[in-house]
Amino acid sequence: MGKMKEIFMDIMLKKYDEDYEAYVNDLTKHSCEKFIEDDTPCPNCFNISLMRNETNATCESCGQYFIYVNGSLRFE
Repeated sequence: MGKMKEIFMDIMLKKYDEDYEAYVNDLTKHSCEKFIEDDTPCPNCFNISLMRNETNATCESCGQYFIYVNGSLRFE
């Protein structure tokens, strides 16, 4: 293993108190936040092509980005 990789792994293990499982669970949580399809029409082009996660959305047809504020879709 290279020196930089060893240093990186030491930093990550210290951040998670030497618990590798907590590190892997955190990585898994971030990868599960990928965009999913939504049946809501795009406010910009009115096509049903929104991809969203918990806080953001993007339209695959027109490329417009949106954010969710208190459950409402807003232009970014």
